[in-house]
Amino acid sequence: MSYFRILFLVITVCIVSCHHKHGMSGDQSNPLYDEVMKVHDEIMPEMKTLHKNKKFLKSWKEDHSLSQTEQAKIDSLIILIDAADEGMMSWMHNFSVPEDSLLIEKYLLEEKAKVDKVSSDMKRAIETSNAFIQNAKPVEK
Repeated sequence: MSYFRILFLVITVCIVSCHHKHGMSGDQSNPLYDEVMKVHDEIMPEMKTLHKNKKFLKSWKEDHSLSQTEQAKIDSLIILIDAADEGMMSWMHNFSVPEDSLLIEKYLLEEKAKVDKVSSDMKRAIETSNAFIQNAKPVEK
């Protein structure tokens, strides 16, 4: 069997098992589940931005002679980033659609509120840290 066929089979098994784990079998679809996953899928790529901003902030703090106020500002931004990161990781780890069809709707409504908060927290952390970083970088000529 070729490498690509094996890779295709592994990916297919992962996708099928993931859908089964989350209570969504092959051809079933739940619009609320789709809404939850849409929010997740939109914000998940921003994890890279969170990590990049945190790395910049830590480096900036180490490389510059800063006042206690400036150091505290950077520390608070790092805490904000860490909280947003942990919120996403925790939400993803705990997300598991129940198999009982009577519980699914309520569960997904609760998860929609949670993932919306995660999204909001991540966006706030990114916007706040981006503003600091923009002001911290010297203007290039």
